[in-house]
Amino acid sequence: MMHVVGTSGHVDHGKTALIKALTGIDTDRLPEEKTRGLTIDLGFAHFEGPDGSVGVIDVPGHERFIRNMVAGAWSLSCALLVVAADDGWMQQSADHLKVLHALGVNSIIGVINKIDKVPESRLKEVEEDAALHILEITGSAVPIRAVSALDGSGIEELKQLILDTLSTLPAKPTGDGYLYIDRVFSIQGSGVVVTGSLAEGPLKSGDFCTLLPAGKKVKIRGLQSYHAGVDTAFPVSRLACNLQNLTKEEVYRGCCLAMEPKNFFVSRDFLVALPHLEALFTSGALKNHGECEVSGATFHSRCSVHFRKNDGLVRIKTVESLAVRWKEPFVLIRQGGSRILAGGCFLWTWSGAKPERFAAALKKLNTFPEGRHPDAFRLLLQGYLPRTDRKEDFSFLKDEVEEAGEFLFLSSWSTELRKVIAAAASQPGGVSLKELESRLQLDKGLLEELTSPLLKQNKLASRGQILFQNLETGLSPFSKNLLERIRQGGTEGFDPSKELIQGAQKELRNLTRAGLTVALENGIFYSPEVYRELVHAILAGRKSGDTFSIPQVKERTGLSRKFSIPVLNRMEQDGYVKRSDDLRVVLRLPQDDAASSSIGTGQ
Repeated sequence: MMHVVGTSGHVDHGKTALIKALTGIDTDRLPEEKTRGLTIDLGFAHFEGPDGSVGVIDVPGHERFIRNMVAGAWSLSCALLVVAADDGWMQQSADHLKVLHALGVNSIIGVINKIDKVPESRLKEVEEDAALHILEITGSAVPIRAVSALDGSGIEELKQLILDTLSTLPAKPTGDGYLYIDRVFSIQGSGVVVTGSLAEGPLKSGDFCTLLPAGKKVKIRGLQSYHAGVDTAFPVSRLACNLQNLTKEEVYRGCCLAMEPKNFFVSRDFLVALPHLEALFTSGALKNHGECEVSGATFHSRCSVHFRKNDGLVRIKTVESLAVRWKEPFVLIRQGGSRILAGGCFLWTWSGAKPERFAAALKKLNTFPEGRHPDAFRLLLQGYLPRTDRKEDFSFLKDEVEEAGEFLFLSSWSTELRKVIAAAASQPGGVSLKELESRLQLDKGLLEELTSPLLKQNKLASRGQILFQNLETGLSPFSKNLLERIRQGGTEGFDPSKELIQGAQKELRNLTRAGLTVALENGIFYSPEVYRELVHAILAGRKSGDTFSIPQVKERTGLSRKFSIPVLNRMEQDGYVKRSDDLRVVLRLPQDDAASSSIGTGQ
């Protein structure tokens, strides 16, 4: 299992020296860093463990470079919080710990460095003070080790503690590889090279990725991890990628290489979760519509924060376009300063959000098990999810999920929508599927899956593309009996004049008005299904303007003249045909010309 660890802490507390003592590598690579004796940008090193290389990131400690610290801290499996024994706990010690906590780096080792400079009594005092501060900020106690990067005291014991700690951590998830970029440079003859920490993967040489937020397709020409060429890189590891189809000007720190770009939101307008929201605003740490800076992964941007008091949602509008994953953590930093104002995570883009559903989804989110569950949250937010998009186990949602054809529905959402559909269909004339698509903003396939149970349960009926309330469910036993006799009559229909049934004529008129029967002349009644099948059989293969004779109708349908004439007259009444001497001229074809006929299509 591979991991990346990193240092954090106040400036000049010996982080770079500690890494050199652990790895033998000097991470200060910039001339200015050598001259000034402090780390300005990220530095990288590694040492060998029993399961492979352990990457080490050196982050700057000076408050002016807190944004660079975020870029180095986001992917860490474990952080070494370094406190100098002579200086003790400092402001940047707290700020760095707050960043680690906000970014979800929960595995932390406290390292008291420079023990060669203080007496034992001072060391104990610093250890106790650091332990107390860590507990106050994170709510957890962490192991603390005392070392001297100068003379090597405690270094081997610290290295072993790091390895023991890493061995207890769960494996990082495999899946769609992605890498947030923290360095960009060119190599003559090779082109653009980017580096970053591979948090999920794998990535392979020859893979085609998408560079976000630009959305540009690029090819990985080659990979190198810890100064060795590799064909395949696994999480979590430090990685250098040689990219094709890209210039150095097109890529920068904060960009992301993604195997599956649909896993990311690319926007400048987001909905986010901020814990302890009320306290943040009442304390003045954040001001509604105020400006600050957002940092997460390796990206950074100025932003404004907007608090929706009616539903408790928070909207962040960034100056730069960002590519973020669902629940990607971030910190808010005072604009132009170094104070950490808050920590949170990205949830959705504002343009794709429905605030009326968001508050309920956020409340439900708190009941989710640990880990990322973007598909489950999307289901809560949208109410539905295509089966092909599901990559998670939804068992924690229990009976709240309904499977419907190609979709998964949130049961409460589908139940509410079906009530809306049923109400629309109960209006005079029913409602068309196209009208429902527009009104509910749902595509046809989704709408069909929602209406299917209503049709199967006979709560709705359909005629062509029109949905209407199935009036049959409210019929009296007398009306149901009449309707059944009409259906059983088939092409012979039902003629009430042949039977003395008291009240039949009145009920038949009501059934006809409801569209449950079709009245022909001579007092014959057909079921709508039989009438439609006859129309299809008579007009099959014909086009507007064609003519046909009554014998041809008999040949196609088997109807005698007694029934074929009333059927043709009803078709003329409905605008399908017109009479021309002894022939009929086709005026229009049935709307549902794909429907099958059980009567035959002979010429």
